[in-house]
Amino acid sequence: MRKLVSKAFTSRAVEALRPEIERITGELIGTLTDDDTVDLLDDFAFPLPIRVICLLLGVPVEEQENFKSWSKALVSGDSPEAAAAATTEVVAYLGQLIERKRREPTDDVLTALVAAHDDDHQLTGTELVSTAYLLFIAGFETTLNALGNGTLHLMRNLDQWEALREDRSLLPGAVEEFLRLESPLKHASFRCATESLTVGGVEIPAGGFVLLAIASANRDPQRFDDPHALDVRRPTDGGHLAFGHGIHHCLGAPLARVEVRVAFGALLDAFPAMRLAADPEELRWRTSTIIRGLHSLPVRLNRR
Repeated sequence: MRKLVSKAFTSRAVEALRPEIERITGELIGTLTDDDTVDLLDDFAFPLPIRVICLLLGVPVEEQENFKSWSKALVSGDSPEAAAAATTEVVAYLGQLIERKRREPTDDVLTALVAAHDDDHQLTGTELVSTAYLLFIAGFETTLNALGNGTLHLMRNLDQWEALREDRSLLPGAVEEFLRLESPLKHASFRCATESLTVGGVEIPAGGFVLLAIASANRDPQRFDDPHALDVRRPTDGGHLAFGHGIHHCLGAPLARVEVRVAFGALLDAFPAMRLAADPEELRWRTSTIIRGLHSLPVRLNRR
């Protein structure tokens, strides 16, 4: 399944998308100038990755607004009923879109998946819809949280914000630092022990489930100096696990990196004096075993 979509997420393919990502980012930045105080998540961090993943999937622009409401219901954690309803609506929409791609193929990932199902029989019908759904969810959720969490830490450490403002060459390393310090995902998916083993003095029986704590690994003092501090100059060769590891390494990592770099570059250019507009201790984190993300992030743009 990874092979079927991997070409769309190579570094070369993502770089080809950069002009479009920059265009979308610029449009969203333009909408932020109407009010001095905004919810950066709702007005910027949410729509950016949704529009990009919709671009990849081939969702028509005029139909993308529905994805914003569906996305909010899916990630808020406030209402399981609303999330279930949104899931049903997304799956139904993707099924309809697949039929349209079948009749009128276009140059996008979803059309390629339809061809893999129809022509090469590499996917079942259920796998086709499920893969499209997974790409949609994974395509916005982690990028949204990386933008929100990174901004929060920069606003709490203004010396680091100023360092980025003065030296943009630090931005690629800073993005890795945001991902390490406050990973968009707290835990990896469940693993199952194929044989008994002992880790840290704890015996894990064969067949036992193991939940890997990405958030803990990324603040391991044996791996990172001063692991709880934000340091945009931190060497990037330490290796964080925000994108997973090995065969489970995130397929969309190149896309996420470009989106986050472009987004922070645009924010630094447009709003160099941006500041947090709330007590950071009063910000609410979403209730989730896996997701690490905020409900909202009010900021004062302080545009000049």
